[in-house]
Amino acid sequence: MIYDIQKASLLKRIPAWILDSILTLIVAVGVMTAFSFLLQVDKHTQALNDVYTAYEQKYEIDFSLSQEEISRLDEEQLALYQAATEELAKDTVAQKAYEQVLSSMFFMVSLGLFTTALVLDFLIPLWLKNGQTLGKKMFGIALVRYDSVRVTPMMVFVRGVLGKYTLETMIPVLLVMMLMFGAMGLTGAVTLLVVLAVVFILPLITKNRSAIHDLLACTVAVDLSTQMIFDTPEAREAYQKKIDEEMASRTED
Repeated sequence: MIYDIQKASLLKRIPAWILDSILTLIVAVGVMTAFSFLLQVDKHTQALNDVYTAYEQKYEIDFSLSQEEISRLDEEQLALYQAATEELAKDTVAQKAYEQVLSSMFFMVSLGLFTTALVLDFLIPLWLKNGQTLGKKMFGIALVRYDSVRVTPMMVFVRGVLGKYTLETMIPVLLVMMLMFGAMGLTGAVTLLVVLAVVFILPLITKNRSAIHDLLACTVAVDLSTQMIFDTPEAREAYQKKIDEEMASRTED
């Protein structure tokens, strides 16, 4: 075993990340489905669809038309479309239904992803020890501090919940949702691309191949088969002192 940092290779980290991502997707979908039922997302969505349908029937138009299709409407059809849009924008019932759909979907997604992160990226690593997720356990990867000392529960929490969930997951998800609901335009798309670029490029260019969550928690992914993990900084210093003394003794001989 070696007490210096033995970084896990990308050949191990990538499959571990893929496995963890698949498990995260499966669990997140299941949890979000449960929250969808509790928050009555389908009910709010149907109420909003009913409002849109009523206006479509009243004005004999289709709100699902693309911008290109709208540009091809004749004057009469375009006038009807604009009148329907203007009346819909003033409809307090429609506004309330829209807000209910948006808020219920936001809570469904955020609570679902938070619960998933709490279980897979915090509770399970505490149970498996050394900050190991199921993917890391499968491929022999562990987490340590930069000085080869065992990670603390707080570091695991910061890495998994504050780092992976808050910064790397929820920010992109919120941007995607805002783009889907038309709350942000080009600025939102550019911001999303920048965030995703940072998330995926950092592990390739940083010294310890660290993602945002590792930089935030001051952790590094190591190869468990060759990495020596110490319980305290004092234990590492004592071991290093012992090795130095042994090397000095051999040199004298």
